[in-house]
Amino acid sequence: MRCPGSFSQAAQPQLSRPFLVAETPRPLRRRSSLSDGLADAREAEDSAAFGFPVTAAPRPFLPVRSVPAAAAAARMIPPVQVSPLIKFTRYSALLVGMIYGKKRYDYLKPIAEEERRIEAEEKKKREELERIAKELAEASEDSILK
Repeated sequence: MRCPGSFSQAAQPQLSRPFLVAETPRPLRRRSSLSDGLADAREAEDSAAFGFPVTAAPRPFLPVRSVPAAAAAARMIPPVQVSPLIKFTRYSALLVGMIYGKKRYDYLKPIAEEERRIEAEEKKKREELERIAKELAEASEDSILK
């Protein structure tokens, strides 16, 4: 099985059968358990939905490393020579981005500090008003009960 744009053919494991296989109808056989009968019923429903017989084939065991490391290293291509102009451009863009980020951070930092200071002051005022409102509510409840 080869997928376009994927690994080389040697690196891909060869599967003996795909996961879903279209097969000719097999002869009926006796089932010994209920679960086998349910599996046949599901296969029949899938076959009706797809228009051809479908059976779930077991997935083959795939080793973690299908190609030995030494063989893979022997097939690797040498690194590409990168132009000095491209290297200079990449590092220049990196440096310009770092400088821009530092300037932008220095610009936004005092604005954020001022917003946090104002928010803290507003929070203090809001808590004070809530405390006063709570005391007034308790005082009015006390006067009604007495």
